[in-house]
Amino acid sequence: MVTPQTAAPPTPTSGVSGVLAVMQRWRWMLVAATLAAGIAGYATASRGEPEYESSTVLLVGPLSSNNDTLQAAGQLAQTYAQLATTRPVLAEVARRVRLADVRASVEANASAITRLLTIRVRHSDPRLAAAIANAEAAELIEVAERRRGTSPGAGRLRVVEDAEPSLSPTGPDPAAIALLAATVGLLAALALALLLDRSGDTVKTAHDLEAITGVPCVGSLSRAALRRSRADASVVAAEPRSRAADEYRLLAAKVSASGHSSLLVMALDGDSAVMAHNLAAALAAAGSQVAIIDVGAAHEFTERDADEREPEPELESHPTRQVNGTRLLPVAAVNGHADDEPEDAEIAEAPEEPPGLEQVHTGAVVAARRSGPAGARALLDRIQSESDVVLVHAPPLQRSPDGLAWARAADGTVLLAQRDRTVARDLRAATETLQLVQARLVGTVLAEPPAMLRR
Repeated sequence: MVTPQTAAPPTPTSGVSGVLAVMQRWRWMLVAATLAAGIAGYATASRGEPEYESSTVLLVGPLSSNNDTLQAAGQLAQTYAQLATTRPVLAEVARRVRLADVRASVEANASAITRLLTIRVRHSDPRLAAAIANAEAAELIEVAERRRGTSPGAGRLRVVEDAEPSLSPTGPDPAAIALLAATVGLLAALALALLLDRSGDTVKTAHDLEAITGVPCVGSLSRAALRRSRADASVVAAEPRSRAADEYRLLAAKVSASGHSSLLVMALDGDSAVMAHNLAAALAAAGSQVAIIDVGAAHEFTERDADEREPEPELESHPTRQVNGTRLLPVAAVNGHADDEPEDAEIAEAPEEPPGLEQVHTGAVVAARRSGPAGARALLDRIQSESDVVLVHAPPLQRSPDGLAWARAADGTVLLAQRDRTVARDLRAATETLQLVQARLVGTVLAEPPAMLRR
């Protein structure tokens, strides 16, 4: 008997390799966030009307003079810079260029050392921007001429450079804004992914499974391996040369080598029916006589049926087999693509399951359920007498506790976990629960989750 061993929770991968692993796991969210941020940035930058900037430069004071005059001119340059944006000056400039208001488009600054006064004007019309800047210069010169009596040398203003219409709009290019926004979106999404990846504590590798459960990971399944076919046929029958079929054949070989004649398959997330069906088909294709017990179907029937009636016999037109009073039906008949009249070309061409693959009648499973823990063991004993392997698949423990009775009765239990979806604490809790009922946990299987469920 293989007993799960207590182990510390897996240590999250750290460093550059850890970040790269997180980016790989969350790649679709990162791509979506980057594209969304880039598109939003470009749309925002392109929405506003482009502005053009023109500037004129004035010199305050004489070109050369004594230090006192030059120092006074430097101080006056700061004064003129503030004066340029006052209401009377702006009102006069607006009158000159015949605008209602120019307050929001004028900016002035000066250097006390160079005595240069620069007036910058932004406007949607490049010609009007230059006209406003030149009008500002002219108005300041007139103001200076009216005040020259107090400081004739230091207060003089002269134009050093006239404003000219700009040929290109000011501000960053929308493409540059989009690139910057996309970068910010990527970094923000990566930070969120790192936070969720750590807080989620999900199973990511086979090593994580082995560290938590204490038993080996006996196989891995790709996303295609857990996908139902259109005709509900096993992938071994429908696509025998596919990678998914090879994965099930390898898993079947390991199950055969283990020597367990009855095995419970239970999924921590989702449904274990697809894995059980395909594993049974792979065992049957290798020459084994395999019986399948669907615990979930019996649970659903009992929940629906208030009178606790026996399930009606299924598919009477199909050949069935009695094993110690228990009816077994061909899996092909249960799936609805054996001996039925085809309704269309797809059903008519549905592949046939390997011979030797049968499913226990739901009525027998319901009866075993009503008989308590001993009922599961009795039914397994009856079926095992004429079957090489009995595969039982049960719903997750959080949906139904029925699987515990079958886990205790079976020779071994295999847990199916999904990468980046199965939470480590749930796997740990399921392992401890199986230990409490003395179930024999013999292995785990790691599967890739469907794309829509991948975190």
